[in-house]
Amino acid sequence: MNSIKIVRVVTVPEAFVHFKPFLKLVKQKSVQISLVSSPGSYEKVLQQELQLGITPIEISREIKPVKDLQSLISLIQFFRKNKFDIIHSSTPKAGLLSALAGLFVPNSIRLHTFTGQRWANMKGPMRCLLMLLDKLVIKLNTQCYADSPSQISFLVKEGVARGGELKCLLNGSYGGVDCDRFNNDKYPAARAELLNELRLGPDSVILLYVGQLSHDKGIDELVTAFKMAQKEQENIKLVLIGVHREGVDQLKDETLVEIKSNTSIFSLGYKTQPEKYFSGADIFCLPSHREGFGTVVLEAAACELPTIGTNITGLKDAILDSETGILVECENVNSLSSAITALANSPQKRKMLGANAKNRARRDFDAKLLAEAQWQEYEKLIKELPR
Repeated sequence: MNSIKIVRVVTVPEAFVHFKPFLKLVKQKSVQISLVSSPGSYEKVLQQELQLGITPIEISREIKPVKDLQSLISLIQFFRKNKFDIIHSSTPKAGLLSALAGLFVPNSIRLHTFTGQRWANMKGPMRCLLMLLDKLVIKLNTQCYADSPSQISFLVKEGVARGGELKCLLNGSYGGVDCDRFNNDKYPAARAELLNELRLGPDSVILLYVGQLSHDKGIDELVTAFKMAQKEQENIKLVLIGVHREGVDQLKDETLVEIKSNTSIFSLGYKTQPEKYFSGADIFCLPSHREGFGTVVLEAAACELPTIGTNITGLKDAILDSETGILVECENVNSLSSAITALANSPQKRKMLGANAKNRARRDFDAKLLAEAQWQEYEKLIKELPR
């Protein structure tokens, strides 16, 4: 196995955070592993934590024919030079370009992991084009994976994949959850520290969101539902961890105004240790319009936090309704507000759901389990390689 050469390809370097445990496992196997993505600051983190560098090849997230052709040529040259045995991509554009470039490497195993579909909520020609490209990715690769069972069902239902073409490792998720890092037992003072940071009283009920502040993540509905829930219980506070990128999946103007003006909404920006906020909050909320799985739900769960999420592809796998959280109708403000109020008014239910969520996260989604499952897939495919 020492001679096996593997490359993982993503569009942006931050995507590597989801499978760091897998990268650690591969390094222990003494296998040659290379990473490719667009340039970015996260390379420094990988270098410090794993002693792994990233080969920078610009891969645009949007369709840009000239730049895409340049990226494809660069990938072909890099792949052929290194003669990789396994070429494994994730994120949409990286998946397409890697699959095409891999055709120029004799006897290579080409893999792709789907982590959600940008076209899921689209209409018109662009939806048709992106669906066609996903079909092409499936046809060009040796094997494709999806990060949730419901995503496989969705792709088959939409005619993008046929039954049996996609696999889901274990119970799903992109790379599982790092249960050593996301563990509320490590932060016994997190609640007190969060209340102190926000200057809140001990009776506050903290509703937490972690992720990009965008329309597709349901932030417009979340802010509106929160305002409605506040009328029922004044001590509910909303904490937003993440950034809003101007012009990218833009939030409504009234939402931005409310975030800035409502003294019970705390928009804290990007945080390097979200696990501390998970450990200090009472309820996690992800009212997303589309997800592949929703790994952030597992991170919250591992910190004993119940989640209110939308009943959509991916999240219906991440959340067990009435067992580890509550599923609500997508884009339904009334349903979301009712769920927020119900959990805010019931500490006992929050505790029960949170305990169940933590047990399930550690039992079924530990990143070490997912890493080993992926490695076993590699071993099986490598045995079939002509040597």
